[in-house]
Amino acid sequence: MSCSGYQQPGSCLGRAGPLSEWGPLGMLGSIGDYFWNPSTLFKAIGDWSNWQKYMTESGGVLSGLGPLGPKGPLSEKNYNSMRELAISTNNDFVAQMFAGGVFGVLGPLGPLGPLGVLGPLGPTGAHGYASDSKGRYLHKDEEVRTIKAAGPEGVETTFDLFEKYSGSYAQGLDHDENDCSWMAIGSMWAFIGSDDYKFHSDVEQWVTIVVVPHYQADVWHLTVNVDGKNIESASNLYVNWVQVKVPAGAKIKATVFLAMSMNPMFKEYRIMVIGSQRLQKLLPTPCSGGHQIPLQEREEIYVVSDVKKQPQNSN
Repeated sequence: MSCSGYQQPGSCLGRAGPLSEWGPLGMLGSIGDYFWNPSTLFKAIGDWSNWQKYMTESGGVLSGLGPLGPKGPLSEKNYNSMRELAISTNNDFVAQMFAGGVFGVLGPLGPLGPLGVLGPLGPTGAHGYASDSKGRYLHKDEEVRTIKAAGPEGVETTFDLFEKYSGSYAQGLDHDENDCSWMAIGSMWAFIGSDDYKFHSDVEQWVTIVVVPHYQADVWHLTVNVDGKNIESASNLYVNWVQVKVPAGAKIKATVFLAMSMNPMFKEYRIMVIGSQRLQKLLPTPCSGGHQIPLQEREEIYVVSDVKKQPQNSN
């Protein structure tokens, strides 16, 4: 397939792909508030973090054998060697899955990777902490935001947990009250207005933000502001997302608004924010092209389906 084929509406970035309402990130998947979502069962179980510590000591998910450890896709050796292999074999498809690529949202630093909502740091993860009605993780009635686990280089590393907040709670947080590792379920009754989510980055990192619709009849657009500079993903044919490298101390605001709907019922969406956290040595995609645009001082609209310049091959 040529690079132009990567951006067709029927590709894995479209409304039938893994980012869509039909995929593992949607309401039919593992995360949600319905009886069929496994996260509902985890919430009912409560705090089992003491058992988690025993499991980790026995080679569990948060040990060096797990996806966050040196054997997982985030280790510098595994991540960058796969990147180099993609270059040497002219495998442009794989090369585009690294940070900054056409498929960067589907790669190891996106919502489907070890740091995302389905990984060991998320609502169905291996941390074992209870959660309250707001989505905060608790241990002995104290909020927990981080956890120590075996990192990609084989040493103990502090990771930000991935929370599933209620929409109202997440919208009420200020920049310094939220990090780059969380999701929220928001809703609207009509096309009027938008929802703002503020958060910050303690370190320089890649941040991926994606808006997953709940229903096929709804189209949600996304604007991201980083320290006063804007970018907008506003396609009616794709699931909208942005992947951007932010500096340490960056203040970020993500705005979600309903662009189109044929759904007469309650309109819901999921916003997911995934940071690469303290993994500074992971290289971006070797590819470049029209899918990569700079942040703008003024609000600038980026319509994925209207991109004229297609991504260039990694050769």
